[in-house]
Amino acid sequence: MTDPIILSTARLVLRPWQMSDIDAPFEWAQDERFTRFLPLPRPYERGHAEEFTESRVGTDWSIGAAFAVTLEGALVGDVNARIEPVHRRAEVGYGFRPAVWGSGYATEAAGAVVGWLFEALGMEKVIARTDAANQGSWRVMERLGMEREALHRSHRVLRGERRDEVVYGLVRRDWLRESPGVNR
Repeated sequence: MTDPIILSTARLVLRPWQMSDIDAPFEWAQDERFTRFLPLPRPYERGHAEEFTESRVGTDWSIGAAFAVTLEGALVGDVNARIEPVHRRAEVGYGFRPAVWGSGYATEAAGAVVGWLFEALGMEKVIARTDAANQGSWRVMERLGMEREALHRSHRVLRGERRDEVVYGLVRRDWLRESPGVNR
């Protein structure tokens, strides 16, 4: 198992999750803006937040990473990565409390994780995916220098409705050419 690490950016600290972090995801999930595109139960109960936090704390860092994103000590987001070492590729995901949307924190934090995946772990490709209607999320991907690679029509079911999904990707050689909008 790879040891968890801490990443820092100009404004944020990305650290491993702790069980004491339960209150933050519980609070975020009470806001329908946060859950709109996520397959979270409604109502979202404290037990759901405990399960989520336990899964983040228990991440096997040899095949994944789970970062609690903090701003001045307060937990404001989550960035995670699923790592496929054999193929040298990874998938990143992120979620931030709605009160900080539009601040650039998602791009800053996800950019730090993408950089770590390429630079420290030697990944050759990083992807991210989101509901096709989630423009805020795909704008983050574009700011990271990712390109839209696919539109998967009617790809998943969310609360009984068929939803399209977009997939964005970034390859190592493009990352090395200085992806726009990423502070490194």
